[in-house]
Amino acid sequence: MFKVQLVADTQKAEPFNCPVDWIDVSLPNSTKLVLSVPETWTSKVYGDKSQFIQLQNDDRTLTVSGGLLEGQDFTNLSTDGARLFSLQTVLETQNWDFYSERSAEIGVYALNRGYVVRFSRRMFSSGNITDNEWAQIVTPDLEEVFVMAETTRDDFAKIDLLTLEQVFASIRTKQ
Repeated sequence: MFKVQLVADTQKAEPFNCPVDWIDVSLPNSTKLVLSVPETWTSKVYGDKSQFIQLQNDDRTLTVSGGLLEGQDFTNLSTDGARLFSLQTVLETQNWDFYSERSAEIGVYALNRGYVVRFSRRMFSSGNITDNEWAQIVTPDLEEVFVMAETTRDDFAKIDLLTLEQVFASIRTKQ
């Protein structure tokens, strides 16, 4: 059984404050968005048009990939529930050998809204089951950023989940 958590109180939203020892990284394929990560993380841009970024923590147990979505209909969906359901549907219809949803939530991360699904999957029958978190982050300017996180641990460490929340909160327009 998984949990669905709805966080509707956007009145508590506050601007992101960059933690000490974090750095800003420009989001590929965007002229105005940045995100922040711990300075010990590595980053590389990839894709046939260099449109995605891959981030990895210092012990290589957490990999985060993502990019700006353009021309998507996600923000055109009328409710938060519809947006979360849309992300869940994408995940459930993948052609993976194994898929098990653990949680789905709508959260407020600084000034951003996040639609987050945590799940386990196995790509092929001969592969390992991995723990994943996929999120659709929507900025106040309705920019959509898609984020995929995967851990090599048996499950996400609490510190990894807290760090991911800070990364979600850090997506913002360059100052």
